[in-house]
Amino acid sequence: MRRYYLRQKLGIDINYVSEDKKAEIRDSAKSEDEVEKIVKQHRGVQWVDFMQYIPADKLIDGLPVYFDTNHLNPFGSSKIAEMFINDKRTLLK
Repeated sequence: MRRYYLRQKLGIDINYVSEDKKAEIRDSAKSEDEVEKIVKQHRGVQWVDFMQYIPADKLIDGLPVYFDTNHLNPFGSSKIAEMFINDKRTLLK
């Protein structure tokens, strides 16, 4: 998901980032692949991809949604939860 998001949503070509950042992206991708495997193995577990709710500029109402490069701040969490709920999505089935 993160690789897709970086390329498609933000237009970031990972070939032009630092080696440390490339390693971070690869590690993140591996982690996401592992989580996806776990989700598929367990009926009661679901993957919630909220990336669709984050604008390309990472701002909602002109305010940042991230605390740092990959952690939502309280404002961002609240706004994304509102959008999730407004889409009639739930965490429980």
